[in-house]
Amino acid sequence: MAEIAERDYTEELLDHAERVERCIVVFFYGRSGSYLLCSFLDNHPHVLQTVPLGVQDAHNSFDRLQRAVPANASPELLAQKVCEEFPNLFGTNLGTLGRLENERAVDRPRFEGLLTRAIRSAVERGVQINGTFLFSALHLAYRAALDLPITTPDPVIVWNYHVPVPYDRFKFARTLYPKARFMVCIRNPWQTLDSHFHAHLVDSPMKPFVTMTGKMLVFLLLSGELYEGETKETLAGVRFEDLHESPEATMRSVAAWIGIPWHPSLLVSSFNGETWWVTRDDGVEFTGARPSQAKPKKAKHLTFFDKLLLGWVLVREYKEWGYDNAFFERNKELLRPLIEELLIHFPTGMELAALRAELVEIFKAYWEQRQALREFFRQQAQRRESPEFRVLPLLDLDSPS
Repeated sequence: MAEIAERDYTEELLDHAERVERCIVVFFYGRSGSYLLCSFLDNHPHVLQTVPLGVQDAHNSFDRLQRAVPANASPELLAQKVCEEFPNLFGTNLGTLGRLENERAVDRPRFEGLLTRAIRSAVERGVQINGTFLFSALHLAYRAALDLPITTPDPVIVWNYHVPVPYDRFKFARTLYPKARFMVCIRNPWQTLDSHFHAHLVDSPMKPFVTMTGKMLVFLLLSGELYEGETKETLAGVRFEDLHESPEATMRSVAAWIGIPWHPSLLVSSFNGETWWVTRDDGVEFTGARPSQAKPKKAKHLTFFDKLLLGWVLVREYKEWGYDNAFFERNKELLRPLIEELLIHFPTGMELAALRAELVEIFKAYWEQRQALREFFRQQAQRRESPEFRVLPLLDLDSPS
């Protein structure tokens, strides 16, 4: 494994962005520590990474760029269009997920200038300007704009997709980087589902609630599979609980898997090189690993029967990942037919909570409209009491000859 060098390769790489060929894509299982993992990697001098959500929608952005930018566009125009397609690069984008020690964001003019330089250098050398080149150049320009050193000629992009593992996103990443590797942050299935659902029902509502719930359940069941042709060396999971309870051992394993040397920054939680602070619901603020975060929480929305349902469907995931599924395992001969023939036909606690929330939204919308209509009826009746109100006249009809 490479050592941390003293030399800064930033200038050289900006003029040869096509040399960046390594990419690690981080997916999540839903509130399962993908931000925490990426925050530990953020300040490593061999890692290129943007702020969270900075390039999340890259698959759509590159499609739009291809349609909107002519093949002979100048480096300045192409860099400008890239900035327009990725506006999240120029903010911290943490929202309810905390704050940075200093709200340090990338300066757009400087970033755009650095990206223009990288594109111009490639054009002058006859290098093809495609999606892969732009993605590499974008990450180089981002780190350079923050004045963070790159101390290797072979840096690795860490791309926090911040979505589950839909196969289309997986394939898109592979079209950009054929040797891309994938890391999935996982968590106890019912804990991650309950937490993720609560976040988008209460903290950051994602409407319509019923549709959101269905997608969450589907993605949970699809995100734990080792795809055909992949191995543990190309697609692997990291447990949320291990990130919080054993951060050094976990990050040493992550670093070895990625192929970067150990560095003290791997135990510091940051974005844009600034410490990332998280505030819990009870007001407690912390940064980095916090063992109490990994302790089992009481379910807010899932019922005992929902947990049984997940234990039945995800029985192999529970076993492989080391999560407790003892009740189902002990009684599976009795429970399996009951779940398959009876329980599966009833809505989960999440679905019922989403339905209630949806009905509340519908009633609120109806009641607001009812109140508005009541006032409107009254106003219109009063207008017609005034002699100034004039009724639309009918057209006079010609008498039949």
